[in-house]
Amino acid sequence: MNLKGLSLLASVDMSLAWTSLSSQRRRYSPLAASNTVEFSKYEGLGNDFILVDDRDKEAPSLTPEQSEKLCNRNFSVGADGVIFALKPPSSDYDFTMRIYNSDGSEPEMCGNGIRCFAQFLKDIGADGKRGRFLGFWLC
Repeated sequence: MNLKGLSLLASVDMSLAWTSLSSQRRRYSPLAASNTVEFSKYEGLGNDFILVDDRDKEAPSLTPEQSEKLCNRNFSVGADGVIFALKPPSSDYDFTMRIYNSDGSEPEMCGNGIRCFAQFLKDIGADGKRGRFLGFWLC
């Protein structure tokens, strides 16, 4: 199914809007048109994730609460989690990865998420030669 040109407006305690930019890339607006987040959605061995290119930021562009609402399958895009590609803390890394589960919590580890993250970086042309990234997990 080609989702090109599809747009959806729903309300879950805040305005949610997403519009298609291509068959994979979408734009999400948690509150206003000036506050949008472009994202892609990937599936890895049965788990689906929303991926956000925040490589120009040190912190995710969505809060855990906003991510939870975006992951709601009944009123929004729906996913098992949101994964952010962030600016690395030092030149030792190419990226930082941060994950929020569909309930807003942060997982210890997410193998299928890492699989989707690697493909996402390749698809946006950011896979780099070293491929070193720092992930935040609770241990």
